[in-house]
Amino acid sequence: MPPNGYNAPPGSMLSASGLVILDFDGVIADSLAEHRTAYTRIFEAFGKPVPFSDFRLWYDSQWENNWLKGGFLPEQLPMVVQSYFQHVNYDRVFPFPEIKDQLTAIRSKYRTAIASTSPQYMIAPFLERHGLDRHIERIYTFQGGSSKKELIESAMRDFGTVPSHTVMAGDTSADIRPAKELGCLTAGICYGWYAPERIELEAPQVLIRSPAELAAKISIVLREILEQSSKKYINSDTP
Repeated sequence: MPPNGYNAPPGSMLSASGLVILDFDGVIADSLAEHRTAYTRIFEAFGKPVPFSDFRLWYDSQWENNWLKGGFLPEQLPMVVQSYFQHVNYDRVFPFPEIKDQLTAIRSKYRTAIASTSPQYMIAPFLERHGLDRHIERIYTFQGGSSKKELIESAMRDFGTVPSHTVMAGDTSADIRPAKELGCLTAGICYGWYAPERIELEAPQVLIRSPAELAAKISIVLREILEQSSKKYINSDTP
């Protein structure tokens, strides 16, 4: 049984093709510069020193900590986050080069979803504007915290799959750690918000160093597992 006892819901049809869950920022959207500027503006607007020189080394994917370590009080976080997103405009953000072709290749073999703590109202128009919406079947997101465990669980439940048939592709510890806790496969994105050495420390099953590697590396992770499952299924039906 996977960690925390996750099981596909009774009566659901197990996804034979596998499920690929992708983070949005730093995996699909090249949004680091936009968010780095928003962080800078908020710290400056509240009269606090900007606490980073290298954003990819400083950024904590448990994003509440970024504000708390920067001198904000817990009760200020709702106001700070609201102000923060007023400075973020995805009209200025574009997909990573080659990401459309990569998503096309992934969707041709596997089910697809996004799990992100960025708001749905920002993600959905971005995907549609850049012609990526047809390659993503569902978006899982919420505001109010940085944990993605519930999002990953919801995706597996909705798609009727199990952790061993699910890959979480993400660029921070907030993607890799909860996926590992649930028993999912993991793909660490080295071109996103974490510096490569930080994502390497999370020890995902595979490291993806450029968008051009996304589909091939994810297939490497899933293919062997799915082939083994298919053989077990065939053997179980043999008289």
